[in-house]
Amino acid sequence: MAKRFFVFLAAIVLLTGAKSAQSQDVLTLFNGRKIYTKIVEVNSNYVIYKHFTDIKERNKSIVLARIFAIESGGKEEVLYHPDPLDPELFTVEQMRMFIKGEQEAMRFYDSDATKIVSVAFGMASGYFGFFYGLIGPPLFTTIVGSFSPKMSAMKVTDPSLISDPDFAEGYAKKVRDYKVRKSILFGGIGYGIGLIGWAVYAKNK
Repeated sequence: MAKRFFVFLAAIVLLTGAKSAQSQDVLTLFNGRKIYTKIVEVNSNYVIYKHFTDIKERNKSIVLARIFAIESGGKEEVLYHPDPLDPELFTVEQMRMFIKGEQEAMRFYDSDATKIVSVAFGMASGYFGFFYGLIGPPLFTTIVGSFSPKMSAMKVTDPSLISDPDFAEGYAKKVRDYKVRKSILFGGIGYGIGLIGWAVYAKNK
C-alpha cells in the first residue's frame, strides 16, 4: 500500500512539474471547497501552493489528508483511496457525490430564519444574566444543528440529484454545519444585546 501511494505521489509531482506556466490547478477538498491555485510542490504530507490570482504571494500549504482530488493540466488525480475491505467507507464515486452535495449547499443554502431566531434566542438568554444566560445559546445551537433539511424543499442545480442518498447526505451535513455556525455567531450577538439590557434593567431596578 505504501509503495502504491509513493508511485501515485511521484505521478502527481511529474504532472505538476510538466504543466505550463499559465495553467491553473484545482484542489477539491473533502469539505466541498475548491481552491484555484498554482501548485509549487507536492510531498508525502503536503501540497505547497500559491493562489492563482496572486502568484507573488507567500507559499501556502495544505495536508494531503484534506484533499479529495487534484486537477492539473486538464487531468484529475484522485487522492481518496478507500480500503475495499471496509464496507463502511464511501467508494470514490460515492464520495464525489457527497462532496457535490456539500458544494450545492454552499452555493444555494442561506437561512434568514436561522439568523433571526438565533438573535432572538440569544437576547432572551441574556436577560437571565451572565451565568444562567450562557446556557441558552449553546443549547439552541445543539438543537438547531441536530435537524437535517427537507431535501425536497432545497434548491439545487439538478433536482434529480436529490434522489441520490450520498448527494443528499453531503447537502444535509453542510446545512447542519451552516446552522451551527450561524446560530453561534448570531446567538452570541443576541446574547450580548440581551446581557446589556439585563445589566441596564438591574441597575435601574
